[in-house]
Amino acid sequence: MRGESILKRKVSVFFSVAVIIMITVSLSGCSKYSEFLPYKAKNPADYEITQKVATEFMNANIAGDVDKAMKNVYEKAQLATDDGDTKGAESIAEFIKVNNQNNSMEILGTEKVSESKIRFTIGNKLPLFEIAGIDILTTLETIEVQDSMVIKWEVKQSYESKEMIEKKALGTIGIEVKENDGKVEISNIYNDAPADVANLKRGDVILAINGIKYENMKYGFEEVPYRLVGEVGSKVTLTIMRKDNTFDVEMTRINAKTIKE
Repeated sequence: MRGESILKRKVSVFFSVAVIIMITVSLSGCSKYSEFLPYKAKNPADYEITQKVATEFMNANIAGDVDKAMKNVYEKAQLATDDGDTKGAESIAEFIKVNNQNNSMEILGTEKVSESKIRFTIGNKLPLFEIAGIDILTTLETIEVQDSMVIKWEVKQSYESKEMIEKKALGTIGIEVKENDGKVEISNIYNDAPADVANLKRGDVILAINGIKYENMKYGFEEVPYRLVGEVGSKVTLTIMRKDNTFDVEMTRINAKTIKE
C-alpha cells in the first residue's frame, strides 16, 4: 500500500467516519434523510444553554456513551466533516461509534462562536498514528444548539494536524502490500520508486520493518502501513524473504506525491 494513500484513507476515516476511518467507511447517503431542512427555532438562542448541552454532548462523545450523547440530538441534525455533510441522527451516532475506536480524546479548549454555537478544540490520540510519529491530531468541532437540542455538529481537521501529517507521513518507498496466508506480501511496486530501484519483487514477503517482526506487531496487518511511511528523506529497512533467501534492504523514503500511478 502506498504510504500516502493509506494515511489519507485512515485520516478520512478518523475525521469523517470513513477513519481515518478511519477509518474508508463513508457515511455519505447513510441517513434516511435525503435533504437537510433548516431548523426553525422556537426560542431565542441562549449561550448558557448552548454551552451546557454541547458540553454534555461532547463529554458523552469522548466517553463513547452513544445513548447519552444522542439524548439531546435533533433527529434531523447535520454532521459536517472535511469530506462532506451527512444528515440524520443515525449518522452522528455511527460517527461516535467509529470515531471512538482506539481513540483517546480530550478537550483542549473551548470558544464561543455565537449565542447558539460553541467550538471545541479536541486532541485525538490514536496508537496507529503514533507509530507513524504523529502524537496528537487536533480537530475543531463546532456544535450548534437550538431549543436545547444539537442541530449541527461540524468536525474539521486542524491546519496544524494537516501540516503534521504532510511532514511525518508523506514519505514512501512506493509499494502496495497485502496479507496472504498470515504473511505480508508485496503486491505492487511503482516504477522508479525506491522499492523498484532496490529490485524488490512482487511476491516478496516482508518479515520485519526496521527490525520489528510482523509477528510482534500489536495491531497486525493494520500496523504495517504506519511503519512503512515516514518523513521524506528518512530511511527504512525491510527484512525480505524471497523463496529460500532472507535479506535486508535499506531504502530512503521519497515524497509520495512524486510517484506516478
